[in-house]
Amino acid sequence: MCAWALSGMTLRRIRDWEEFRELARRLKPKIIFYCIEDNPLGRPPIALRLLFVHDRDTYVFNDFAHGDRLRKSGYPVEILPSGAWISKATLKRISKELGDVELADFSMTTIL
Repeated sequence: MCAWALSGMTLRRIRDWEEFRELARRLKPKIIFYCIEDNPLGRPPIALRLLFVHDRDTYVFNDFAHGDRLRKSGYPVEILPSGAWISKATLKRISKELGDVELADFSMTTIL
């Protein structure tokens, strides 16, 4: 059995933006982590992952680009010649909508 299951922690995947937003506002986490990820099947190939921990539960929301917007939340995706990106201004808007919570980048880079 994995350590995650033994610890009593629950991973809660939230599929609806409104539900995630309301949970963040109600549970008031001090920090929400975000990661801007590659999504090879997307057009453009970018995704946003948001997560926070409350008590012993982890809440995760994934949103994928569809054209110049994120599919579920509707936030804009910047289309640049070098690729797609989610701007710092958009991240600030997301922070305010989630209850003016701190957003922290948890992107990880693996060096092989």
